[in-house]
Amino acid sequence: MSEADHTPARTDHPDEGPRPSQLGVIATDRPCASCGFNLHGQVIEREPHYRLVVARCPECGTVAALQEYPSLGRWARRWSMLLAAAWVVVLLLLTLPTAGLIGGPAASSMRGIAYAAGTRIALAQNEWLRSPEGVLARETYKARVDAGEINPARPEDPGDAVPGLAYIVDPSWAEPSIPLTVNPWRDVSARWLESRGAGTILDQSGGLGALIDTATVWSWTGQLFAAFGVGAFWAVALAGVRLWVRLLIVAIPATIGLIITATGVNSPYGIASVDPASALVQPFAVGMRMVLPFSMTIGALLASVGIVAGSLLGRPLARCVIRWALPARLAAPFGGLWSVDGKALPSPRR
Repeated sequence: MSEADHTPARTDHPDEGPRPSQLGVIATDRPCASCGFNLHGQVIEREPHYRLVVARCPECGTVAALQEYPSLGRWARRWSMLLAAAWVVVLLLLTLPTAGLIGGPAASSMRGIAYAAGTRIALAQNEWLRSPEGVLARETYKARVDAGEINPARPEDPGDAVPGLAYIVDPSWAEPSIPLTVNPWRDVSARWLESRGAGTILDQSGGLGALIDTATVWSWTGQLFAAFGVGAFWAVALAGVRLWVRLLIVAIPATIGLIITATGVNSPYGIASVDPASALVQPFAVGMRMVLPFSMTIGALLASVGIVAGSLLGRPLARCVIRWALPARLAAPFGGLWSVDGKALPSPRR
């Protein structure tokens, strides 16, 4: 009997004729076909005339016919254990996309802010190259290249004789009449950036707040919705687990995703660790290093808010979708989403 817990049967009464024999109780969620009342826990009887297995709705009195299946023996338990193990394996594999959904949008927003920071640094160097000191350094650089004194393929530091000459990192910049291009991936002089200070450059241009644009806001919004979806999914997949345990389980892959994002971005070159006489740095890489703490803090906050909100609202939203998409009779296989929260199965829509 698939839906019954068997109990000793009682058949006829000696004075009142045959009575239904009680076989057990319904141990699953099963809505009444008439009123939608959950028949879980109702007595299963064998009807005396046709010997059919039935249960009666206590609300409207409708008789629900039940199917009697032959016993599967020991294989029923084996298959149930196999399916349970497969479900655990699936949940473990789904931790990988969980980490990706949390870390991916965080990396996108971080790169957007780093691009803006690198652009500010490149603009600052171009402004210096247009200044009187920069123009003098470019003219002197060109004269020494024409005289064959230095190799234009790489920057050189002639010492204090020509201040600023080491900041020329591109031979095309030697001609003052050539327009300068701004690119956060185009190298700048490490000595020049060290003398100015990357933090000072960003502060003068409005600080980190000025680097947040519409694309970054959309990236943060996507990260919030992705975290909400992650929390809602695990709220349904781990319906029988307590909230704080479920949050702890989800926090592990989410944290791994953020850590991978923080360590997997383009590693910036440390300004203090390079040779200031000839080394170059990439503005985008410098910006990535600068915005990393700020961006990861925002990413961790959005991920936490989204996961908690999804964990709290995941099952209510799932129940709303099922009630909207399925009739009450077809919603019975999803009855665990109602019973786990102590709620009754949905009634048929009138």
